[in-house]
Amino acid sequence: MCHDGGGTEPTMTPAFRMKVDKAAIAQAKKELTALQRAGQRAAQNAGDKAGRSLTTALVKYLRTRRNLKAGFVRAGMRLIRPSRGTTIEAMIWQVRVVGKPVPLASYPHSSGRGLLKVRVKPGGASVLPHSFTAPALDAKIYRRVGTARGPLKQLFSSPITAVLESGRGIIERLRAEAVSALRVSFASGLDAQLGKIK
Repeated sequence: MCHDGGGTEPTMTPAFRMKVDKAAIAQAKKELTALQRAGQRAAQNAGDKAGRSLTTALVKYLRTRRNLKAGFVRAGMRLIRPSRGTTIEAMIWQVRVVGKPVPLASYPHSSGRGLLKVRVKPGGASVLPHSFTAPALDAKIYRRVGTARGPLKQLFSSPITAVLESGRGIIERLRAEAVSALRVSFASGLDAQLGKIK
């Protein structure tokens, strides 16, 4: 633009207007939501799988320390999962283990010659003096307290939580294995979930 040098310096104000494609924005939001949900499903599935593996590992470990049936040990555990729709950052899995004393009758036991033997730990048996079972009553193991006609006391062993606590680093090791399995499962599961929305 030319001028003679006098007067006010001319100005230029370029203007433009962007046309918003509302349909494209709506589609982008839809795709973003789909990606977020795919990530949540992959994380949920991976965590559930790792939680089940951790529960199984705990059962196997406890059975190497106590002569308990797998079903009995598993019944004392509960896998707590995050609810559906929980964000990945807020997802937590927990295996809750019952801390109640274990009835001695839950272990293999036998009686003979007036003696009651219980195999609490693998590889050995303990003799329980002044103790007996009452199959006709409830098949529990009792010891009479005080006189011959004294009250009966049901016998228990320590809770399975005590077995876990006494294990050197077992909880930390199994937890680390579960986290590692979760990461691997999440990576493969995320690819599968993303493939469903392409």
